[in-house]
Amino acid sequence: MSEPAGGPPGFKRLNFFKGLVTYYTDWIDNETYRLDKHRWHNMRCHGPGVVGGYAGEMVVSGRGDLSIEVQPGCAIDGSGNELVLLDTVIKQVRTEGLKLPQTIYVVARYAEELTDFISYKQNLAVRGHRRVLEGCEIDVTPLLPNITKEVELARVLLDKDVKALTDAADPQAPKPNEMDLRFVLRAGHAGPGIDASMQLAMTSMLANARQALSLMYRAGRLRTAQDALHQVIAMSFVHAAELTDTRSALDMFAQLLELQVAVYVEILTDQPRYKTVPQHPEWVSQLRLMQKTLNERSPALPRLTLLINTQHRINDIVRAMFAAAPTTVGKPA
Repeated sequence: MSEPAGGPPGFKRLNFFKGLVTYYTDWIDNETYRLDKHRWHNMRCHGPGVVGGYAGEMVVSGRGDLSIEVQPGCAIDGSGNELVLLDTVIKQVRTEGLKLPQTIYVVARYAEELTDFISYKQNLAVRGHRRVLEGCEIDVTPLLPNITKEVELARVLLDKDVKALTDAADPQAPKPNEMDLRFVLRAGHAGPGIDASMQLAMTSMLANARQALSLMYRAGRLRTAQDALHQVIAMSFVHAAELTDTRSALDMFAQLLELQVAVYVEILTDQPRYKTVPQHPEWVSQLRLMQKTLNERSPALPRLTLLINTQHRINDIVRAMFAAAPTTVGKPA
């Protein structure tokens, strides 16, 4: 913390008053106070991890060869430093010196660079850098990341015959040579992580989904539709508490899709008459579009917008499919 040796514990800032004479060390103390306080806030109020909703959220993708691509984004390390990556970074993965099979880690580190050097002709002893450029560097290492100074962005288990690195076909069960994003920490935040217009769109979609899935369950007598309805109700609670951000929303949509696919399977096996309903092919097409959107590695915010619109369309289709069906009260027989 920023206090002189022997001073009381805590954060101590400069107090300016008329006539105060300052020295360069006072300005260093002033900047140290600001940095310490800001890092303390990041550590205690947000914690380490990738910040959701900014740029490409530092998503790591395999490029089909021995290289990986890291999208722009922001993260906070365990010391409270902000790691801002402004441009896409491509890193080659070198296997020389590794004892394959071996796990490697893609990490982000905070970096500083002194800039704007100046010297004075009148006094050459007075010289120095007037600015410090804060940045972020991406590295690939076989060492387990140290959270105090590194943020893990991905890990990959390289096998002995590795020729190409790819995205995981199943993100929850990556295979060797596939990107494993399961261990990426997420920095916390207060309040909603999406803007007001998207909050309203999400609220409207969830309300329509509750009506549509309730109709599918009661009128269509599809038992698995009740599970999907419960998922939408849970999403509504999270959203009402203003805890929705892009990352959590994508995870919740993935669960909702899984449950709606279960409805599709029930129709195939137990209720095949619904396959003849005119809206059924489009309903299946929209579910596939949702699956495709969830599997993409593009920035989260545009994908979330597409998912909300897709689920809106699914809700409309479901209401059309079951509007003419007789509504039953209670559990279906």
